[in-house]
Amino acid sequence: MKSFKIFLKAIIILLSLACGAFLSGLAIESCVQHMCPEDEPIKSVEFERIFMNECDTYTIISNGIPREMSLNGCEKIKIFYDVPKDEKMYLEYQKKCSGGNLLMAWMEIHIHSIDEINGGGWNRGKFGKGQTNVIQ
Repeated sequence: MKSFKIFLKAIIILLSLACGAFLSGLAIESCVQHMCPEDEPIKSVEFERIFMNECDTYTIISNGIPREMSLNGCEKIKIFYDVPKDEKMYLEYQKKCSGGNLLMAWMEIHIHSIDEINGGGWNRGKFGKGQTNVIQ
């Protein structure tokens, strides 16, 4: 009788382990299915005004609506002064899959002149907040 109880406990432990492994496999499979499938196509957004919050974060005003554009790294942003005065300024960017997340990979800002970039506010919570100033 004692050996039967030990056998029964062993079966229960093995079933628990198998069930746990099965459920873990489902969770992992579920996460894999929700990972980004592929890189997004290049997108273009026209804007009227642009503010530099930090070297890797800009806010644009497009059709009266503010929109923050943020990357992880200043070197991923290029600024071009190639838009004629009679045309709208625009921004091009692409999001790419990295580690299962869709992240901004690069951004190009096309403006009339350097004078178009205004200073913008920034806030790092307990580490401080402030305003980026344009140097003339």
